[in-house]
Amino acid sequence: MSLDQKLVEQFTQVLAQSSLTDEEKKSWEDVVPELTDEELVETVANLQKFIQTTKEMEESIVVLLASAPPSPRTLTPAVVRELTGEKLANPATFDVLRSHIQLLESTREFSDAREFGKALHDVAVKYLDYASQLEELIDLTKFIRLSELPDTERRSLFEHSLLVALRSGFNVIDLIDLWLDFYSSLPSLAESFAAVLAGLRENNETIGDQPLQKEEERTVPPTIKNWFIEYQSFFPLDKPRGAVERANFIAQNKNAQHLSLDERALLEKVFEIIDNIFFPELHIIRQEVVAHDAIPAPLSAPVREHRELPSHPLAPPIAREPVSLPVVPVIQRSATIPPPADAERVKKIDAARARLRETGKEAVVLFFDLLSHPQGMTPATSEELAAGLMILAQDNAFERAITDAKIRELFLAYLKSKNQPDLLEGFRLTPTMPKFMTMFLQWVLQEKGKLSENDAAHIGARIATMLKKRGNEKYSRIAYLDAASGSFRWS
Repeated sequence: MSLDQKLVEQFTQVLAQSSLTDEEKKSWEDVVPELTDEELVETVANLQKFIQTTKEMEESIVVLLASAPPSPRTLTPAVVRELTGEKLANPATFDVLRSHIQLLESTREFSDAREFGKALHDVAVKYLDYASQLEELIDLTKFIRLSELPDTERRSLFEHSLLVALRSGFNVIDLIDLWLDFYSSLPSLAESFAAVLAGLRENNETIGDQPLQKEEERTVPPTIKNWFIEYQSFFPLDKPRGAVERANFIAQNKNAQHLSLDERALLEKVFEIIDNIFFPELHIIRQEVVAHDAIPAPLSAPVREHRELPSHPLAPPIAREPVSLPVVPVIQRSATIPPPADAERVKKIDAARARLRETGKEAVVLFFDLLSHPQGMTPATSEELAAGLMILAQDNAFERAITDAKIRELFLAYLKSKNQPDLLEGFRLTPTMPKFMTMFLQWVLQEKGKLSENDAAHIGARIATMLKKRGNEKYSRIAYLDAASGSFRWS
């Protein structure tokens, strides 16, 4: 039987365009000699339809994800690494990726954000045409992990990507609060604050489309850098500012009058971030009051003393006249509020946390290694144990840790040494009760870390605050500040 050669050539071309494997193509080719011209015409049509359907199905996967509410597991790092150039060309892909990152931010999925960012980086290296778009998403994952970044990366984020985060709906103030949660020693964070402020002072992201009018009829672009200068020149630099002051500036500043309502709201958020970084000691006092339920009431406003400091690079330049360094407020604490934790110990805990994060281990696995110090690993220091607990809190992994089979066995051995059968049985039945979480922290920090009750409970109170912010309300009172003695105690 002689077939129309034009039909055979058409069939061969269509088959070559398909995504079929070589083996599948061979099976189609073997059938052709047995077909009539009419059957071959029908086969070509069916093959074309099959190719088009397959292509539409592949493209619709991304669109389908975009139409459904993503969850922390909708897009795994493995799925992200399988993205192709064709899928990246579809704008819906980036919408889905951004939505997923927004969900990670709202649920504070620190470890997932870290792995998701690594996957995006791998894709960016592979597809350079989309590198800038992917880098923007990578920066969003870094904002979620603000507390564990080195200062150089924090500066870069606040210099290049602050508006990216704010326009993506990120609560940057809350992320800053989470960063500061564990720190009660401002000197230990001085370099970090300096890095963030330096980034803000050089930020060229713009708010508004009209230049800022300055004196002598000159104008400057409406960048965050220039808004920062404008804002700082409006207030005495030694006076902490709040929502009222920010609203007054926006209402009275002539350049702010040209902004839309959305732009004004965005600018106010930027100013709030500046104020929170410029006056971080207010966060520390606020967090101590929130974290402990034994603060005497009413709590009088803290008395402030001022000391003049020499000029330094954080004082932003102002066009009208030179401005000296802001006076740093020194908070006079109540006698019932203990002084900040030793700055050196805080630095050591922070360094240990960064070092442990670099291992890339999952939080629970990492913590088990700290407790058991496998062969070749030296026993964990008190700072490393505290850092491991912080990582569990950040990754919302405390309950997984205390119910992990290996960690559970170690803790059970400790409970058995108490010779209290009821206590042992109670833990077996309800291991995540606050009572046992408190005992778990005591075991780690005091028995293994050899810390005093005051130091251990102080760390416990900080961890309680971190857990509370991640939705674990039942652990919010595991440690408190005893007003009578001025020391931290376990509940």
